[in-house]
Amino acid sequence: MEYWIQLLGEMKDEALFVGDFLDKSLVQLSFRNVIQEHLDKIKAVWNTHRIRPTKNCNVPSGIPDVMYAVPQLWGSEDCVVPHSNLVRPYFPHKQAQDFYLTIREALRSLIFN
Repeated sequence: MEYWIQLLGEMKDEALFVGDFLDKSLVQLSFRNVIQEHLDKIKAVWNTHRIRPTKNCNVPSGIPDVMYAVPQLWGSEDCVVPHSNLVRPYFPHKQAQDFYLTIREALRSLIFN
C-alpha cells in the first residue's frame, strides 16, 4: 500500500495528478485491479480469523468464512443468491500507470482544447 501512496504522491508532485474529478475517476479505472487485489488479501485475512465468544448471546462466534458457508450451524438460514462473476480487464501495475496517463491526456485535450 505504501508503494501506491508514494507513486500517486510522485505523480502529484510532477503535476500528472491534480486531484480533480477526472483524475480521481481515471485513477479508479486504471488502478482498480490493484486496489481489488489488496482488498482481496484483506478479505482473506479477515474472513479466516476466529471471532471469540462474548457474553452477548446475540453475537455469534466462529470463523466468518465457515459461518457464511454453513449458517445452519448458527441457527440461521442460507440467503445467498448466485451471480455470475464479472470479468475485469487486467492491467499490470506499469500498464495501469501508462493507461492512466494516456487516457488522461486524451480526455484533457478533448475537454480543455
